Amino acid sequence: MCVLYAAVLGVLALVGSTTAEPLTSAPAWRALADQATCLCDEGHPERAMALLDADGMATNCLPLRACRSRALAEAGLLAQSVSNDVWIIQHMKQTGAGDAADHVAAAQAALRLQQHDLALTYLQRALRGGGARGAVYVAAGDLYLAVNDAARAEQYYDKAQACGDRSAHVLYQRAQLLLDDAARAAALAALASNAPDYFPAQCARIQAACLQEHYAEAAALLAVCATTHPANVTVQSLRILLAEATGATGEAARLAGELHTRAPAWSEDLTLRGELWHSRRQFARAAAYASLACARRPGDADAMFLLARCELAQGASERARTVLDALLRQNPYHRTAFNFLGALDYIDRTFVSMTSAHAIVRLHPRDAQVMGDEVTNLVEQYWHTYAPKYAVQPTTPLRIELMNRQADFAARTVGMPTFGALGVCFGGYIAMVSPQATADSANWEQTLRHEFIHVLTLQASDMGIQRWFTEGLSVAEEEGTLGERDQALLVLLTSTGFVSFTTFDAAFSGPNVVGAYQLAGHAVRFLIAQHGWTGVCAAVQAYAAAPFDQTLPARALGTTTQALDAAFCSFIHTQLLPQLTLMFSTNAALVAAPVTNAAHALVAAADLHVDDFALQVRAARACGTNDAPTAARLYQRAYHINPYQAQVYEAWPELLQRQGQLDAALRMSTIYTLAAPHDWRAHLQHAAALVALGRTNAACRALAEAEYFAPDEPAVKAMAQRLPTPE
Repeated sequence: MCVLYAAVLGVLALVGSTTAEPLTSAPAWRALADQATCLCDEGHPERAMALLDADGMATNCLPLRACRSRALAEAGLLAQSVSNDVWIIQHMKQTGAGDAADHVAAAQAALRLQQHDLALTYLQRALRGGGARGAVYVAAGDLYLAVNDAARAEQYYDKAQACGDRSAHVLYQRAQLLLDDAARAAALAALASNAPDYFPAQCARIQAACLQEHYAEAAALLAVCATTHPANVTVQSLRILLAEATGATGEAARLAGELHTRAPAWSEDLTLRGELWHSRRQFARAAAYASLACARRPGDADAMFLLARCELAQGASERARTVLDALLRQNPYHRTAFNFLGALDYIDRTFVSMTSAHAIVRLHPRDAQVMGDEVTNLVEQYWHTYAPKYAVQPTTPLRIELMNRQADFAARTVGMPTFGALGVCFGGYIAMVSPQATADSANWEQTLRHEFIHVLTLQASDMGIQRWFTEGLSVAEEEGTLGERDQALLVLLTSTGFVSFTTFDAAFSGPNVVGAYQLAGHAVRFLIAQHGWTGVCAAVQAYAAAPFDQTLPARALGTTTQALDAAFCSFIHTQLLPQLTLMFSTNAALVAAPVTNAAHALVAAADLHVDDFALQVRAARACGTNDAPTAARLYQRAYHINPYQAQVYEAWPELLQRQGQLDAALRMSTIYTLAAPHDWRAHLQHAAALVALGRTNAACRALAEAEYFAPDEPAVKAMAQRLPTPE
């Protein structure tokens, strides 16, 4: 499959080198095609069909037939659209030759039929034939966007714009490429302002508003579209989506019945509803809609991909693999599905499993050696500490996967290799990035705890808890930190401030998402201080009966949202902001304190910056043997940030020995040899730990390893002289 994909990608590499020639086509059909395209862009496919029919469209004019296929598809007449597209492809095979416009039309037909390799072939021929270079670039961008290859799509839209294409279609497609929700919303709003009649942008804004729970905005936009496009099937799909999102399930069912009676093969409304519930972590419900969409329109790539994602989120890897295999057989160029399947194959082929009383952990063999026991021990520790606290018994076994490569984590969770998070929880499944693949600042232990709290809050609320609340609870359970998050929080508070608990979720899709996480943690701590843990826990569980209710947790706490907003805003201005300002003004001096005569300052700074690996090690060194327990605690924290760094172990095993913890010293020195098998220091530390336990023969073997890597090192020679002759 990789070879096939690479070969197809090479087809469009010729695009930039082909010489363009004027397109020789009749002005009459060109003008008619422009009018029909404009009507489709404005959301009036029926009027586009009527225009084409009234003009007596020539049977063999492929660009006009492509316009008609698009209009038929967007009107919900999918069978007729498919038949028309098949005719275009067959006609091209019979005639063989065609001008650039014919080949672009054939490529568009092949794309609608999801015959992506054929679409690429026609695009190549279009450029070789000369002429409509800009149109070919747009078609190429559309093709790559359809297969989730954002980088190549952007490349061809750039080429189209360089050729002078400033159409609303290209601007809209570029907006779809934006991963940041706020940036995409801003681009769509700008497009709607500059091109108010461009229908796809209007629909995208309504869908985004529904998914982000901006229901008043969605209703206002939809009211306008429903007035101007009363018969449009996409508008009807969005009406169904809004009804579903706001809990009007009866109205949604009625509207869906009307739509499917009119357009039996239409499935977009089902996919939209599935995406809504997937975004709310209601994966079984989302999968049901995706399955209905697949049954209504067999081969619907969007519905199949949604179904595969839902199965993965529920832990049904084999069912997900079956769907992904079918999707890739139909469309071998579906990049995101390809990424998902590749990540699954790598995990199944490479990872090992470790089990504990409540969890199954899958991880790379090296991670299993270095930190596997610690992961399972921490999971059990969290289980016994936090499950009673949240009054929930999670479904067992909890499934955890620790990815040793960032790209695999990203592909396994969202299908996008550029996804930069450290962990994600789907309720009964946690995916994390291993410290093998992360920088020193990525604290794997805190990530594990954060995601484990998500397991509890999601299951206690039957997956119905609002995002700000579940994130805030996870942040509040972490060790207190000062650093990037609090700096982002200051930016958030000084730029936009806190608006309301009913709109808090919106901050997680904006530019200040890091600050939003930290503010959510402070919000939860505030709620606990004001109303007690029992009330907060009851609020979490209340979501099970009222999922995504924006009036929670205020109602569960016996107050109103307005009163809660006012009290929290007062807390921000009278306590939080002054505290942050004071901490940042004194923190620089703590971090800069010299090692000598300032160990206490370094420890204080390390306790503020619990995610700063270098600071933990520096403070531990400063403590040394004068304060061995504190030094050991700091080394332990450094281990939980990244156990693959040699600085973690340089003095830790010896400190443990001095405290009489000989077994612990041996364990850490053993892990050192696994984390850094070619480091002579690791084997020397291991030998010393074995000597302390009186295991002379094993110590000699460990020393032999150190001598292999550093035979002339004085410390190794000194150890060899001290060791007795093995028995």
